[in-house]
Amino acid sequence: MPQSARANAKPGLRARQQAQRKQQILGAAKSLFTTKGFDETSVAEIAAEVEVSVPTVFNHYGSKVELLLAVILTGHEKVTRRAQKARVTWEGDVYGGVAEILDVISDISDDILSKQAWRHAEATNIQNPGSPF
Repeated sequence: MPQSARANAKPGLRARQQAQRKQQILGAAKSLFTTKGFDETSVAEIAAEVEVSVPTVFNHYGSKVELLLAVILTGHEKVTRRAQKARVTWEGDVYGGVAEILDVISDISDDILSKQAWRHAEATNIQNPGSPF
């Protein structure tokens, strides 16, 4: 393989590896936030779970709060997709459709994070109204 072809192949592989590592960090954070709570989970624990360094976690997510936001936004995307699928089954039953969407939101909300983490997100939003929370 010519040198230029190898140089072009590496960024693609590297980008995929970085994306995979970022997802692994996100998954570990979600799991730890859910089981231990946001305040009791350290970035070092998240890094250890994925077997990376703490700076690697910060390279992908600037702070623990940004990591929490990424977990919440990922859950929001999941809710949106499931709610859109649920709309297809309404067949004119608005009340049933709304109830189904609320069930979807409740199920995923409970799955995403603990109540403590949701309280932290709400407090962050109150303190910083312009934040993505």
